Amino acid sequence: MAVINGLALSLFSITFVGLLLLYFLAKMCMSMRSKQKNVQELLNGVALPLGILGSFITVSGLWGMLAWPLTGSYNILFYDPYVALGLLLIAFAIGVRYKIRLEYLGFWSLLAGIMTLAYGVNGYNLGMSSSPIVLLSLYSFFGMAAVLAWPVTYLIDRLQGRSRLGMGWSVVLALFALALIGAVIVAGLISVTAVSGHLSVYATYVP
Repeated sequence: MAVINGLALSLFSITFVGLLLLYFLAKMCMSMRSKQKNVQELLNGVALPLGILGSFITVSGLWGMLAWPLTGSYNILFYDPYVALGLLLIAFAIGVRYKIRLEYLGFWSLLAGIMTLAYGVNGYNLGMSSSPIVLLSLYSFFGMAAVLAWPVTYLIDRLQGRSRLGMGWSVVLALFALALIGAVIVAGLISVTAVSGHLSVYATYVP
């Protein structure tokens, strides 16, 4: 069976995840300022697309683990945290559907974030990229966003009845947003570059 490198699509998928989370965060902050408090409605809205993306990421990530479409240990470097993200997104969608406390999913996200940071640091130290700073930035931004998701989910669980956010929570949300923005920028740029390269490499490929 032919094995095609789907890295560009995979990178676009995590870019979409970051953009969806940023959109949700912006809507949540606007909701707090207007005192509408429709946090559960916003969660319901973002859960479906994130759950679908999570399903795609999990399935394609597991396929990548088995098929090894990338060169050597790059499959380990990319697909291990990729599958962890997919499973986390599926769990988030289920958690929102059944209205469970998101704090526990946030703690899982914290652990996945630490794992992602560890993979990024190791990939950087081993020189597993022609652009080591870009690699480290990608894993660092996504890792920090995952770590900060823990206090963010803790806050979301307790938003009902709040009239305003304290300064500490505002700082946490700002840091979470900055980490997501950095992740989206880096992943998006790599995605666009990868599309150009893969279209050229596979221009004459016949399965």
